[in-house]
Amino acid sequence: MWSWKTEKLLKDILKEKNKWSNILTLTAKIDNRKGIGLISSRNWLNIKADKVYDKNTKIKNLLINTIKENNDIIIVFIDEAQFLTEKQVYELKKLVIDKKIKCYTYWLLTDFQNNFFEWSYALVKEAKKIIKLESKYSSICKICKKNNANINGRFINWKLVTQWKQVWIEGKKNITYKTICNNCFEKENKKKI
Repeated sequence: MWSWKTEKLLKDILKEKNKWSNILTLTAKIDNRKGIGLISSRNWLNIKADKVYDKNTKIKNLLINTIKENNDIIIVFIDEAQFLTEKQVYELKKLVIDKKIKCYTYWLLTDFQNNFFEWSYALVKEAKKIIKLESKYSSICKICKKNNANINGRFINWKLVTQWKQVWIEGKKNITYKTICNNCFEKENKKKI
């Protein structure tokens, strides 16, 4: 989708590693485009996550056990946080407060229909600070080539899809994601109705 989210995450991880910070990295099991547990961007920069989570993972237990093993973890980086459940978000917040660690989550707010992911509300509600990543390239609509693209358009065999299940990982069945504007999304959506 070229949102630069994962590239920013990887750069932030490397920056902290260069400071000799003790960090913990997590990614969603469902995002297996390049392999389970791999945090990778489109520019081929990637790292192996320390831990992998899914909707059944007890985040509190996972983090507490990892912190016990590595007593001096000070920063947690979480990739694809839109797949955290509401309970996991609240567990994470409590742990961050109790253990006095920093936590940075990187996630998409909306899906290919411009709807919130199921637990995006919890992430927004509990976030201390939200930074929207923008670049001159990701804000250009891939259909009309104008600015103000803000929808993660899903394309199958190069055709925009406006109806389908919410989560489908890029790379499977010729699926790709590109940024598009509201006008182009609505035009395509009307064709389908």
